[in-house]
Amino acid sequence: MCNISSLYINRGRAEGRAEGRAEGSLETAIKMIIEMFRNNIPVPTIANIAHLSVEETEKIIRENT
Repeated sequence: MCNISSLYINRGRAEGRAEGRAEGSLETAIKMIIEMFRNNIPVPTIANIAHLSVEETEKIIRENT
């Protein structure tokens, strides 16, 4: 029985780490988008760099400035 509980604990840790990395990556991407916007890079260019639509990029900028 110990092996089964260890499996679930290890799986939970791995999932938690992956989720933490994803959240960190998202925060970093948002910071980069805002920084590009503040440096007067056109929104379509930012969207292209971030692989997002112009609408998604504008939404991120609105919500974070």
